[in-house]
Amino acid sequence: ELERTSLSVSRQYPIELNRDSAASRVFATGEAVFMPEFDTEAMRSWARSEAHFRTMQRFGLRSTIIAPLSGNDGVFGIVCFGCTSPDRRFTERDFLFACELVRRMALAIANASLYRDAQTARIAAEHASRAKSQFLAVMSHELRTPLNGVLGYADLLTAGVGGELNAVHLEYVHRISRSGRHLLELVEQVLGHARAESTDEEVQLHAVD
Repeated sequence: ELERTSLSVSRQYPIELNRDSAASRVFATGEAVFMPEFDTEAMRSWARSEAHFRTMQRFGLRSTIIAPLSGNDGVFGIVCFGCTSPDRRFTERDFLFACELVRRMALAIANASLYRDAQTARIAAEHASRAKSQFLAVMSHELRTPLNGVLGYADLLTAGVGGELNAVHLEYVHRISRSGRHLLELVEQVLGHARAESTDEEVQLHAVD
């Protein structure tokens, strides 16, 4: 019941950083606040209205600790501890324990945030890599089509389909064919690189020396 009431009050009376209060001072300074005796006067100073004051009275707070959640960019939150037991108050040892606990909470949150950012960056890099591989594959296919046409016509000319070629013209056609085949090998290498990155590599068997 106390937990539900506490959540309800925190939603109804959220912390106002522009208001002079212990919580706002913790946000501003990054220093924890320890109030071993949380009396009626302290409640009055915290309360923002009579209804808020009466709600705080129902809690029966006896002492409180407010500790900052701090990171590299400063304070990003606070944690409030309240003691409601009539015969107990927070001690200096409780205060040190609470501050260490909140420090570790802040570290865990910061690590989780770094992990989330790393995951986001990894996913973005994977998307970019896939887009690059897709572009290389499409570009390579588009280049290979006209190259095959050039090489095909060079072979036809070499075979004399369009008429007999003299030695000079035949050498020119051979140079076209060699350059075309070299360019086709480069295109195949780019395609192989794209397939390797997309884990879609094709195995080709060749005799080697």
